[in-house]
Amino acid sequence: DLYSAIPYLAISIALRQHRRLVLAVVYDPVLRHSFSARLGGGAEQDGRALKARPGKPLDRATVSLITNYSQAGRRAGEALYLKLNSVARRVTTLWAPAADLVRAATGHIDGVVCVNAMYGDVCSGLLILAEAGGTILDWNGAEIDVAALDPTEPISFVASLSEHTANDLLVKITPELESSI
Repeated sequence: DLYSAIPYLAISIALRQHRRLVLAVVYDPVLRHSFSARLGGGAEQDGRALKARPGKPLDRATVSLITNYSQAGRRAGEALYLKLNSVARRVTTLWAPAADLVRAATGHIDGVVCVNAMYGDVCSGLLILAEAGGTILDWNGAEIDVAALDPTEPISFVASLSEHTANDLLVKITPELESSI
């Protein structure tokens, strides 16, 4: 039924060369926007360069939460959702990772928290966000080299166009990460 669906999706294409992610394209067919990035070449939306901006305080931020479909992923997601909901203005859980990550690259979503996603679901969006100047951190707070990710392994991260927002999110959710993941 068309009217019960949520039209939130993205078409995501990535190119790996010599074991490195080098090119990414994400297309939003609903809003008709295209996003692209080339490793070391920046990121664009509809041909215009994307650039990092200052972040919002978390109490005014919209944060996307992405978890996998396993029982453990759902339990972790519940704990993270409750924590994020207590510190952020709004938490979304639409599970369209590429769409969420390009919206983070444009500043329409302020942060993304992701638990054990599959590489193919996030790689294009991660490269676009990174090339737009965003920050992508692992659970220990180290910046992730998105071009070097292993496509056979699930990935967990905190990301934002703003370095401050990414770090603040990680600090706020660390107790939930330690107890549920």
